[in-house]
Amino acid sequence: MKSISILFFLTLCQLLLGQERTITVDVENAFPEGLAYAKNTNTLYCGSMMNGVLHETEVSKSTFKRFPANENPPSALGIKVFDDRIYVATGTKGTVEVYSTTYRQKLFEFIVPKSLNKNEIFINDIAVVNTNVGYVTDSFRPVIYSFNKQEGNILKEWLKLDKSSIKYKTGYNLNGIVLTQDQKYLIIIQTNTGELFRINTVSKEVIKINIKGASLLNGDGLAIENNVIYVALNIDGKLAKIDMDKDFSTGTATIANDGFEFPTAVAVGKNKVYVLNSQLDQAKIENVKIKQFKISVLSKK
Repeated sequence: MKSISILFFLTLCQLLLGQERTITVDVENAFPEGLAYAKNTNTLYCGSMMNGVLHETEVSKSTFKRFPANENPPSALGIKVFDDRIYVATGTKGTVEVYSTTYRQKLFEFIVPKSLNKNEIFINDIAVVNTNVGYVTDSFRPVIYSFNKQEGNILKEWLKLDKSSIKYKTGYNLNGIVLTQDQKYLIIIQTNTGELFRINTVSKEVIKINIKGASLLNGDGLAIENNVIYVALNIDGKLAKIDMDKDFSTGTATIANDGFEFPTAVAVGKNKVYVLNSQLDQAKIENVKIKQFKISVLSKK
């Protein structure tokens, strides 16, 4: 019994992440929602849900500064970085904005078809395959979009989900999306059900991933490193860590940390995990003035 208890304690310690420090966005009512890590420059990027302004910082710094892009969408939600480009989901605007970190300006945007009703669109997050290709979630419409710059600037309906195992309900549905290292699968969280799905990028097969150990309800942003997936649980103020099997069909979830302030995004860096405390639950409070937003820097153990 004693040896079992020791083993359990050691296993638990390995799952926990230790908070080292915080990096701040010192902009009143910025309410950042998305977070991305650029490994080639060791830089973090986040964006304001309120006005789309992007911010950046080297991970060794203590505060973010404004990213000097010439154009800003009305809202910046999910953010991903690939090489020298930043991809930004804009919610109800129905676009993915693409910025250059080299030229410090907007390059182009991908747009949903004009025939779609913008009131029924919420472009939420992005998984980037390469500089020109990626996949996009919509929290209101049961569809996965794709983009390919060589084929134009349209977000195409890559996969309609109405006949799949993903069932849209009232509220925010599909949210965070990541691509496995071999680019074989998309992993996607459904916020209002807590369900995690695997989509084959070739066959488009959709399966619900069997998750044990902890609930993923209110799952928001995702981050992936090899066969480990991190999930920001926004309303709950928690971060979940999921150890996946080889084919991403099952996983064991553990609450790695809690006590965050409405976390909406997570990014993985060099031996670090970064969690964005968006405080979006405070955004609708009348006359609210929040002057500082924190990104928690956690050490992997």
